[in-house]
Amino acid sequence: MRGILSAVVAIFIGLWAAPLWAANAVQTLTTPLGIKAWLVEDHNIPFVALELHFRGGSALEPLAKRGVTQLMTGLLEEGSGEMDAQAFAAAKEGLAASFGYRAYQDLLGISARFLTANRAQSVALLRQSLIAPRFDEDAIERVRAQILTGIRAQTKDPNDLVGKAFDAEAYGDHPYGSDDLGTIETVSALSRDDIISSHRNTLVRGRVVVLAVGDITAEELSVLIEDLLGDLPPSSDLPLLEPAPLGLQTGVKVIDFPTPQSVALFGHAGIDRDDPDFFCGVYPELCFWRQRV
Repeated sequence: MRGILSAVVAIFIGLWAAPLWAANAVQTLTTPLGIKAWLVEDHNIPFVALELHFRGGSALEPLAKRGVTQLMTGLLEEGSGEMDAQAFAAAKEGLAASFGYRAYQDLLGISARFLTANRAQSVALLRQSLIAPRFDEDAIERVRAQILTGIRAQTKDPNDLVGKAFDAEAYGDHPYGSDDLGTIETVSALSRDDIISSHRNTLVRGRVVVLAVGDITAEELSVLIEDLLGDLPPSSDLPLLEPAPLGLQTGVKVIDFPTPQSVALFGHAGIDRDDPDFFCGVYPELCFWRQRV
């Protein structure tokens, strides 16, 4: 699964060196609203890093609306509440906070880093972006144009071409078989109502887990999570996907493309995620995303 495993690992390992990781235990907690969280508490540093992982992701969107999750996610930092995109960016920079919004096939991830001294204001600003995104028409067209540029660029990239062909062969008409950026046709046809619907069905309180590292206690984190996510919808109208059957056949498929260097992609069924030798055997709760094969 592209990118997702690294996102989970980075929140625990990438921010600190191995000796500190070994010295700090992972705490688990469940808020009064039933939101699960994992915490590595360390008061030697004056900031907190958060990861919010919403199960579901772009694979849940209708194929006719392919690309809507990516478009919606790209708009979360383009203004919220009374702030337009520029005002939101200025407020974030004024707090020395860092927010990241990214969509994958199986989850939508939100990351945040902020100073302890600015925790309340930073969380309030992050909450505003999650609860009350503006989805202004000018922002929609700006982000749509960026996505369309990316889609057009993929048609000239051998790596993208072979990756798309592999996914289509492996998963057929399952959502995993198509690019979650969408197509020129689907992205061009997306409306503001489509984006609002995607927001309503993707950022769902009942499908989120939280990972936190830094200068915060378990009790403080529980209150923070409730304040940050308490007003999100509790459930989604879109059911989670069942595991995708693998349709990949043995053999070689060649795609003709005028390029001076060939690109080769190999693939086969991998180890089961429930296998004790799989990476997440130590903390299986973190591997909540669905197995593709």
